[in-house]
Amino acid sequence: RSMIADGTFYNISGIAIALAKNSGVQGYDVNLRDRFLQKLDIIMDETGPSDELTHLLSSLQDHDIRMGIVTFQRLPRLQRRLEIWKLKQYFHSIVTPDHMAEFKPSPLPFIRAIGELGVGARESLVVGDEPVDILGAKKAGALAIGLPNGFFSREELALAGADHMITSLTDLEALLLQK
Repeated sequence: RSMIADGTFYNISGIAIALAKNSGVQGYDVNLRDRFLQKLDIIMDETGPSDELTHLLSSLQDHDIRMGIVTFQRLPRLQRRLEIWKLKQYFHSIVTPDHMAEFKPSPLPFIRAIGELGVGARESLVVGDEPVDILGAKKAGALAIGLPNGFFSREELALAGADHMITSLTDLEALLLQK
């Protein structure tokens, strides 16, 4: 956590590589990484999106809310997953490291997504589960909503500057649609 919080690394894979090196693993084993990602893909493909997520996306689309994705995941893997999960139709912007020289916590990928969505930064919000999401969103001028459902805690997302905190996608729907 401290490696990400202090800006040494911006994602979990960077930490994993550093920890492996510190533990005496020599070099970066691309084959090991690829095998891990293949197994992860199989599990994710079989698991699919939650009912809560598909309901939220459908509801927001029904209310003409335009959505985009800014993710560290590479474009081919993301596109494949969106097709398998039948979610592609919900997103009007997808920004990955394949598109940008600078990435999270830089504001540039968020600025690109906001532009592709055809809205202003002040009309935009970013939901993130990592401090880099919150930092990038804030630098881009968007509202930042923390969703501490992964590696990072509510406190860490708040420290990064989250404007609001939610605990579920149902909370997000209520916030956006003022239910």
